[in-house]
Amino acid sequence: MAYIFRPNSDGPVYVSSGDTLRFQYVAPSVRGFTEEVLIYIGESTYTWSISVPPPDFGADPFIFNDISNAALDSSFFYADGSRPNEQVVTVSGLSEGLSVPISITANLISDPNNYGIKIVFIS
Repeated sequence: MAYIFRPNSDGPVYVSSGDTLRFQYVAPSVRGFTEEVLIYIGESTYTWSISVPPPDFGADPFIFNDISNAALDSSFFYADGSRPNEQVVTVSGLSEGLSVPISITANLISDPNNYGIKIVFIS
């Protein structure tokens, strides 16, 4: 025999040895939170933990191919098709629906007022 227990029902649910139970509980609506559900059967207490993982703010790793012997004051777009083995970077690994900031820094040795760094959003 299977029983369904609903909060605010008209009365308690009784079980006997051999009865089959199913439990339903909605996961927390907050990332990084664990809900502890206590289930009492007779004099025994059982804990059912339901966890929502914390948000993942770290993208999966990817590798850039270095450029050697670059001409002075030359500009490069990574994965523009002009150099072999450069793959367009597709961001992955972030929590679904999460957007995170992106920035670029470099060890520029020229005039800091005369340089260009771009982030090009493709799709």
